[in-house]
Amino acid sequence: MTPLCACSKPADVATDRAQPTPIGTGTIDPHPSDAGTCSPSTPPIGRYRRVPVKVHQADRDAPEVARRLIALIATRWPATPAEHVGSSAVPDLAGKGIIDLLLAAEPAHIPAITQALLELGFQPQVPAAFPATRPMLWGTFRHGETEYPAHVHVVPASSPEVAAMRGFRDALRADSVLRRRYAVLKRAIVAGGPADPVAFTKAKHDWIAATLAQLGLADDPPRRLYQDALDPDSPTGAHGREDRVVVVEHG
Repeated sequence: MTPLCACSKPADVATDRAQPTPIGTGTIDPHPSDAGTCSPSTPPIGRYRRVPVKVHQADRDAPEVARRLIALIATRWPATPAEHVGSSAVPDLAGKGIIDLLLAAEPAHIPAITQALLELGFQPQVPAAFPATRPMLWGTFRHGETEYPAHVHVVPASSPEVAAMRGFRDALRADSVLRRRYAVLKRAIVAGGPADPVAFTKAKHDWIAATLAQLGLADDPPRRLYQDALDPDSPTGAHGREDRVVVVEHG
């Protein structure tokens, strides 16, 4: 299947706006996700580069970027719409500037969805913290003059992780005190300077796990991403149980 090329006007050169380019982009290969003259072989999703974490103020354009990404994915997989989750889906919540998407799917469809995302230019997460039965793919998407890092979590529809992602997002949207506490935690982690992405995720784990338990979104203690997931001998690792909530690398 030939990758979709979403082009309509000459491509802009990515430049910084008032704030630095959202974290997670680094040096990005040119791509036409916003617009530009391109060949049919050029995918609309650009290369992803993992870089140290900084915490940015909420980006008012994030919902529109997510909407456009969801529409783009639907051109390849219209059967199951993706949805916006994570910090960038919560108004006024500071975060890493990553557009997190959840695509809840029937397990039998996950290989085809993964292939559709790859054809759009998304790349497998490296190192892979999730099994192929629950993949996360990433890439970058141009909106205006900014390159946005994007994570697409393809999760079995019956997994409790689906309810946890949605519930955590909705609780943050509804509770200003919870939003402030989460923002304070994230800023404290990077207070000494940009943080390693894995260390940043691990540092948030206990607070998020406790919050999910308080919200009734996690019966079992959520497994610790990057600790259990990469350990093949762990009973909760990539080859163990897949029905437990994972504290994922949201913004």
